[in-house]
Formats: sequence, structure tokens, C-alpha cells
Amino acid sequence: MTVRNVTVRYGRRAVLDGVSLALNPGEVTAIRGRNGSGKTTLLRVLAGVARPVDGRRSGPAACAWVPAALDAPPVSAGVWLRGLPRRDPGDRLAALQRLGFDGDLGAACHTLSFGNLRKLLLAEAFSAGEQLVLVDEASAGLDTIGIEGLGRLVEEAAAGGAAVVLADQDSRPLPWATRSVRVARGALRETAGGGADLTVDGSGGEELVEVLLEGPSSRLAQVQTEAARLGFRVVDDEGEGERR
Repeated sequence: MTVRNVTVRYGRRAVLDGVSLALNPGEVTAIRGRNGSGKTTLLRVLAGVARPVDGRRSGPAACAWVPAALDAPPVSAGVWLRGLPRRDPGDRLAALQRLGFDGDLGAACHTLSFGNLRKLLLAEAFSAGEQLVLVDEASAGLDTIGIEGLGRLVEEAAAGGAAVVLADQDSRPLPWATRSVRVARGALRETAGGGADLTVDGSGGEELVEVLLEGPSSRLAQVQTEAARLGFRVVDDEGEGERR
């Protein structure tokens, strides 16, 4: 599964800019980044539900995808699970038990807590038997039991040859990842493990670091001049009201 030289724009802003990423069977990839960095957009491209303005996606047409947010279907949780295609419904119930689901399968999905709805989606994804599993905001809404259950499901899926991608906030641990990439300013850079084909953040292959400085605005021009002398550049993070 690969995306190559992919660019996605929202208006004039390039959320992803010439991004390339290869996913290998049995590999668990963590995608990190701040809110608004492009993590969700990258997952949507990988899932085939977002079309880039440039570049291409190649890989399986079908995948298991858990979005960050989903309108709950107007049926009970049990009816929804039984009505899903592929695999034995017993696999989904076993996955639910591992995740610590404690909701009522007879209740309408929209009445479930956020955590139980997430567990329902995760159980569906990891029991679908797809070779590509994508999870946005992987740990959102999960308690300790849910996190432990997710870890076992991730490890089993990878052991079965699936490529698993988990997108989450920087501060949330994803100990099952075999590699990690970070989305920043429309580009990717690898931060741990793996050797995938990545577009590096304009560094020509040299690892980049981000430095956040706070101080009086009257010193900004002086800081910019000194930063340029040292090989740094000052950028504005669009939409986040913060100058770096």
C-alpha cells in the first residue's frame, strides 16, 4: 500500500504537499501530529475516500477504517454488528469483550457513550479481515481496559499480515507501533523505526527540529535575522495563531 507525491489542498492551503508513504504487511505505523496537521486527511487518502489534487494511491480497494467521528446509525448495536458483511459475528463479539464494551447491545447506537461507540467501531474494524486497518484518534474515548484490548487486536492483526495505521495526538502513547511518522507543515518525517519511502520536511534528508520561542514582539526581527544565520526559518502555523 503506497501513496506517492500526494497533495491535498483546502482552498489555497496545502494540507499535504507531495507526501509519499509506503505501508508494509505486518507493520504498525503511528501517525503523529498536532490538531490540524493533516493526520486525518492522510488517513482519508489512505482509505481512498479523499482524492488528492496530485499524486496517486495504490493498494487494496477495501480497508477497515475507524474515523475520528461518526454519526451513529439508527439501529441497535447488536443489529448493526450482525448486519455487517464478512467474518463471523462471533469474532466481533469477542473483540468487543476484549475492548471492555459494557454497553447494551440491544440499545440504539446513538444512546451509547462515546467510549462504547468507539469500541463498537474498533471491534468491527479488527474483525473484518482486511489487510489494511486505519484508526483515527486511536486512543480517543478508551479506558485502560480498552487500550489494552486495542493493543492485543493491533498485534494480532499485524501478526496476520495486515498493515495497521494508528493516528493520534503526540501526547498519547502507542506502544505497539513498529514505526512512527510525524505530519508537520504538509510533509512527513520518520521519527522512529522503519525505512519507508518518506518525503522529508524540506531538509534534504537531515532531521528537522522545531523550536518554539516566546518573547516580546519588538525582538522578533532580531530573532528572525539570527535564526536565518543559523540555518533556521520562521514560519506561521496556519490556523493556529502561533508564530514559530
